[in-house]
Amino acid sequence: MGTFISIFVKEKIKVLLLTLSLSAGFFYINTIIKNPLLIFSPFTHISASKIANGSIVFMSGPESNNIYFSLSILLLWTIVFFIGGSIILKNKEVK
Repeated sequence: MGTFISIFVKEKIKVLLLTLSLSAGFFYINTIIKNPLLIFSPFTHISASKIANGSIVFMSGPESNNIYFSLSILLLWTIVFFIGGSIILKNKEVK
């Protein structure tokens, strides 16, 4: 997400602060909202301890009880950010 944000924000400290703020905010929102679709959010799968001890099964349902599912979701969002950033950079004017 930091690389994606750096397309729009050029100062390193602002990129860092914005990335940390957004990550913490989305992680917090994921803990508050109880929606079955949150299993497709990358922030649900960031907590390695919940994945390792299996407690994510009780939070998200049996669909996400698998480490491979969590890795797939994280990989999918990495690809989405990569492709999205590539498309934006391709169409962005170089100054």
